[in-house]
Amino acid sequence: MKKLAVVLAGLFIGATAFAKTPNTDNLNNNKRIVTTYRNAEPIIFIEGGIEFYIYPNGNFNYNTKINYANSRRGNSVIKDRTGKITRIGTVNINYDRFGNITRAGTININYNNAVVSKIGGLHVNYNRNGKIVTRKGSVKINNKVTKTKVITKKTVVKTTNKNRR
Repeated sequence: MKKLAVVLAGLFIGATAFAKTPNTDNLNNNKRIVTTYRNAEPIIFIEGGIEFYIYPNGNFNYNTKINYANSRRGNSVIKDRTGKITRIGTVNINYDRFGNITRAGTININYNNAVVSKIGGLHVNYNRNGKIVTRKGSVKINNKVTKTKVITKKTVVKTTNKNRR
């Protein structure tokens, strides 16, 4: 009889117990809108015969000219022990502690709030959505011919600089 009373008391207590769920309205008020630069357009420049594509978040791609006549005459790509590219042909590449590219050959790359703000002599400003708003200057200031392309969704802008002495 005692066992039956304990079992019935346990079922009664278990049936009436309920868990309280947290209020989700308070959780949604703490959300922040974060700008992502994953789909942002790259800034393109040529350094040492290699075309670099620098993205606002610090990633980069590159294109080299392939010699199909002799496969041994290509640009060698050297990586470090972590897999980062440190040299393409004769162009050295340096990184910061976060893994963002800070130098490609003679071109310095600066960041402001984890976004590219300056590449060589080219100052770049972004809006809240991560799109390029203004560009001022050119990537290579002291060279006689500078090719800089900034790709946006609608237009391709080509800039050439010729300094004559």
